[in-house]
Amino acid sequence: MKQLLLVHDADVIMNALGSVLRREGYVVQVVRALGQAGQVTADLVLVDAYDRALSAAGVVAAFKRKLRLAQPVCLFGSGVEQGLQALCAHTGADGYICTAWGYRRLLSALRHAAQGPCGGSLEGGRLYGETKGNPTRLLVLDGADPDDKGPKFDWLAKALASEGYATCGCSRVVDLRLLLPGWDPDVIVADVSSWDGVEDGRCHWLQQAAASMEVPFVLCAERPPEELENWANAMGAAGQWSQAETLEGLLRLLSELSSELVT
Repeated sequence: MKQLLLVHDADVIMNALGSVLRREGYVVQVVRALGQAGQVTADLVLVDAYDRALSAAGVVAAFKRKLRLAQPVCLFGSGVEQGLQALCAHTGADGYICTAWGYRRLLSALRHAAQGPCGGSLEGGRLYGETKGNPTRLLVLDGADPDDKGPKFDWLAKALASEGYATCGCSRVVDLRLLLPGWDPDVIVADVSSWDGVEDGRCHWLQQAAASMEVPFVLCAERPPEELENWANAMGAAGQWSQAETLEGLLRLLSELSSELVT
């Protein structure tokens, strides 16, 4: 069970957040100021972004040094993301949570922040990108030969990381199944160009893996759009992207799936 420490001076929104998190099964502690935190045992410290104490440069970084904290300390606020990013840089916070993300996406971001970079083994995976700005995590199955370090190796994971997503790339379905609990992705993106259609046994393994964690998956392939759409529909995928199209098509689809986390 995850433990969270909320730092706020009777802020209405953070009081409501504490109630929501307790209903979600978190153990929530509250203190009125960073200086009252004492020994911190929580997995994540969440600080009201509008606390007056945050006006001092490096205050969060100094707090972590003083208590020798390894756990992340993040800011929580309702402002625009650019402002929260700037405040993180000013205070030395590890990241931020924005109320504008909405309920489901907010809980996803909190889960990822509380578990740190990963909550389990990432053997067989390659990490790209950061989780601070965009809380959406992608697990990308590139379908390439893991021994072939040619231009197609992790190209999709790297491309999506360059767009701001935190991605974990892998080459085999067996690796994907092992990585799911540790990386805890919001969406699986699977390049199935080398697969033999719906009857390929790897399709069944992908479906099972995604269902086991209740994670939506997207199919990508060097196939005609109509053929790939039929394939995706037969597998119950959340969407599909033909590599005959530009990357913007996949980015739009991922943006739509991310927006569903906000509702």
